[in-house]
Amino acid sequence: MIVKKKGKGMLLAVFLFLIMVFAFNLVGCEAEEAEIDEEEPLIIGVLGSLEYPTPRSALRSVELAAEEINEAGGVKVGEIYRPLEVVSTDTRDLEPGIPLHDALAAVERMIDDEDPDALLVGPTRSEVLFAAMDIIADYEIPHLITIPFDMEFEKRIQEDYETYKYSFRLGSNAMNIAEINATSGIFVMDALGFDKKAHIVYQDTMALKAAAEGVAAMYEHAGIEVVGLDPYPVGASDFSASISSAEREGASVIHSIADFPEMGLLVRQSLDMEFPGLIVGYVTPAGFEEAWDVYDGQIEGMVQCNLQMGNIPVEAHPKSVEFYENFGELHGEEARRQIAMHGPAPSYDAVYVFADAIERAGTAEGDDLIEAIKETDMMGAIGRIRFNEQHQVIYGDDFEEEAIGVIFQWQDPGVRVPVYPVDIAEGELKLPAHMQD
Repeated sequence: MIVKKKGKGMLLAVFLFLIMVFAFNLVGCEAEEAEIDEEEPLIIGVLGSLEYPTPRSALRSVELAAEEINEAGGVKVGEIYRPLEVVSTDTRDLEPGIPLHDALAAVERMIDDEDPDALLVGPTRSEVLFAAMDIIADYEIPHLITIPFDMEFEKRIQEDYETYKYSFRLGSNAMNIAEINATSGIFVMDALGFDKKAHIVYQDTMALKAAAEGVAAMYEHAGIEVVGLDPYPVGASDFSASISSAEREGASVIHSIADFPEMGLLVRQSLDMEFPGLIVGYVTPAGFEEAWDVYDGQIEGMVQCNLQMGNIPVEAHPKSVEFYENFGELHGEEARRQIAMHGPAPSYDAVYVFADAIERAGTAEGDDLIEAIKETDMMGAIGRIRFNEQHQVIYGDDFEEEAIGVIFQWQDPGVRVPVYPVDIAEGELKLPAHMQD
């Protein structure tokens, strides 16, 4: 029973202590609130030809990462936490006939109007990227690209580092794309016992031309005869000449390296013309999860190169599954089923790379931040993220050491089955029903 005088004194002491604790917590809360600078967000500017599936998926991936980081409290810059704000501009550089000047004007408008702390994703086309890099270098803005492929990027970094040190690439380069594409065809021919003949069709742009020529060289080195190497401009819709030639020359695969929407017609035309082999490689419209329904299951057996893990979920790497599922929760299942095979996952990771570098550098600008980005070593949806000396993320076959791409096969009933690299494979290659005796 607390009835003694010293008991009353103890009650008073407890009462005063509680008042002090309340006052301390109140002040602490006010201090904590003062540390979150909602009035000065970090602006992430997304550049890309946003009416096209690949950059549109990339933008949505950036938005997902920014929302996750903001929900966790924002980015710590020194002693202040700042939220992320995503803005975007449509460079339209994938549209046929768009002048280079128009795309560059969109980049300059973004910089002038939004004053971004970082630029992500594009421009989409390599030719536009290289011109834009000069503009971005003048403003000294961190620039993390995820879609353009061309190896000229690394050459510029190596030859004039001080000018171009602000740019980094998380997406695949042309050599990465050539390697995974060549691997897909060799893997198919070896596993299924096909004749060693391939007919290559490709999108006639700087980067994909280089990738196609790389695939042809790798095929020939592996003893595979390349019976055709046909370029197609963006927007082409008739591939019958290549299909006829491939059949006439005895090709067991038609290998596509293209990402414009009309390339999906290659699949339909090859089926209509009863091409006896398989389509392999990189055909963006036939790589989305929804493609099985779009093509009424006629893409069974097709082997595709998903250029970065995460764009397709891989059970062996839960972070890739988490990205894929969270994308659907934020943007809807229809958008998730349309995630492109190149760009989204590295775009998501790029936001985390930027935020992580800021927190390690203690600043959101200057050479200290650039050095922190360069020294990145973290796990992302695409695998382990580290940059080489030319600011290119290192790609390989082991996701615990490098970023990786994933080769998958469409199998009945509408499942994209990862088949390569073998360490993450979830099934084996199968002959489609129309090729079985």
